[in-house]
Amino acid sequence: SMKNEKIAKVLKESRKRNRLSVGDVVTRLADIPAKRGKTVYGWESGQAQPDADTLLLLVKFTASTNILGAFGYTE
Repeated sequence: SMKNEKIAKVLKESRKRNRLSVGDVVTRLADIPAKRGKTVYGWESGQAQPDADTLLLLVKFTASTNILGAFGYTE
């Protein structure tokens, strides 16, 4: 998976901006069998990073626009 220290910050900020609790995110991921047991706390603390598929789901959940820009990537 990509190593980007901004992921933790962006995930946490996006979740809070959308008034979602960590539990809300866990519940949404738990609806997808392969994603059960993933650690949102770990991602937000930077101790772990979501795989690309999970990252896209998180972006969808939090309705983040300009995903690449949010993580510091430019065209």
